Amino acid sequence: MKVAVVVHQFPQLSETFILNQITALLDAGLDVQIFSYYRPDSAQKLHPQFLKYELDKRVTYGVHPPLNRVKKYTKFFIHLSKYLASHKTLKILKTVNVLKLGLNSFNLQYFFKALLFRQQSEFDIIHCHFGPIGQDIVELREMGFVKGKIVTSFHGYDFQRRSILKEYNNYRVLFSLGDGFIANSFFTNNQLQKLGCTSTKLTTIPVSFAGNIFVPSISESSDQVYSILTVARLEEVKGIAYALQAVSKLKHFYKINFHYEIIGAGSLQEDLLNLADNLGIADHVKFLGSRTQDFVLKHLYKADVFLLTSITSSEGAAEAQGLVLLEAQAAGVPVVASRTGGVPDSLIEGVTGLLVPEKDPDEIARALEALYRDPERRKEMGSRGITFVKANFDPAILNAKIFDFYKSVISRT
Repeated sequence: MKVAVVVHQFPQLSETFILNQITALLDAGLDVQIFSYYRPDSAQKLHPQFLKYELDKRVTYGVHPPLNRVKKYTKFFIHLSKYLASHKTLKILKTVNVLKLGLNSFNLQYFFKALLFRQQSEFDIIHCHFGPIGQDIVELREMGFVKGKIVTSFHGYDFQRRSILKEYNNYRVLFSLGDGFIANSFFTNNQLQKLGCTSTKLTTIPVSFAGNIFVPSISESSDQVYSILTVARLEEVKGIAYALQAVSKLKHFYKINFHYEIIGAGSLQEDLLNLADNLGIADHVKFLGSRTQDFVLKHLYKADVFLLTSITSSEGAAEAQGLVLLEAQAAGVPVVASRTGGVPDSLIEGVTGLLVPEKDPDEIARALEALYRDPERRKEMGSRGITFVKANFDPAILNAKIFDFYKSVISRT
């Protein structure tokens, strides 16, 4: 089976689940080619899996127009002449058809995206990650630039942000012309159906993680300090401000000696640093920035509890699945998480973790304090978390489901 995986940027540290899925498909014997709109940050450390599988030989990167209009159109004519010389066809002009595409023809977005497939264009499956990319590729297939069944995975922001839904008209074109859709949780599945996705085209397959997370025994903190860990982007939807307010209560009200590590980067970093300082907990909190999966695992194994205080953002976005909660449980760490979006699908309440209301520092602090006072409960939750994740989210099982879904999509007329 020949599969194209289309992504916004590859590789990306915050999307290791896509990397893991690609390597699993390769292990299953599929011929996988990767098409990425953008190149990774040159300063980003490459994941060992990327190097091991020599994925640089499988990825094609997009050509991007400059912001300056004169430079943009100059680049357009240069690539247009190259395309016409090599392909001997005027098909490329469909990407600038004003009558069909309207204003989108003037920004040349489809022209430059079509160039992604100038060397390879025929596949059995074209797997698009995130709704906007799925709609792009459906449009390009309609113009004749790619051939193959189109499967689109939805992950979170792509079906929740009002601005995205407005721009893509609630994905009416994608849901009509796309061949298959993968939701990462029952929450996501329900939301997609509300938007108009036909249930017969839709399946629920949670995002998986690297299979090397599981540990033979529960790891424990090496010192007497209560170790709390969060791995999340520093953005509104992750609710880190409420986590900081909660852990400040551990210090000032519950008198607990703790350290809180936050792995991730984002636009709110400076605000959160200032908040930690204002709350008087700067000496208890470490912001560690974006890190590799191996780095995250080392810190998971040392943590006493994993904390994810996601919220419904001002734009209506919520946590679609909470992949990192699965990784924490697979590592034998009990979790405390907000009852929001698809988070409840990713743990067993009271068994592998505790759910708390959104934006409620008091309840978050009470949950953290309860687990601090009961090390045996933490250990039991950690053990049950490993069992729960192995039974329901094992990477081999989930990747087999994706392969089966591909086959079912291909079999449809």
